[in-house]
Amino acid sequence: MVESNTRMVAVPIDGEKLTIGHAARLMHAAYDAITGEDDPVNLGLLGSEMRNRRPDFDIRNYGHKRLSDLVKSTRDFKLKDKSKVMRPGYRA
Repeated sequence: MVESNTRMVAVPIDGEKLTIGHAARLMHAAYDAITGEDDPVNLGLLGSEMRNRRPDFDIRNYGHKRLSDLVKSTRDFKLKDKSKVMRPGYRA
């Protein structure tokens, strides 16, 4: 974590700038931990699992105010409705 003015900013261990790709990998890991299949998962549960896996996770570091917007920006996931997330056609 690096302090930037008044808030803490997550920095990957390798020093790279955070990208949507970093968020997508974290989402896939969290999604797989919740369900081993391609079943829809609750958006709030996905966010909680992402924070459990990476306590410094902050949606704002990826340029979004809401997790649903971050999910949409990955292209790896889609919102089934306002509270469910799913992977369209994803096969591990």
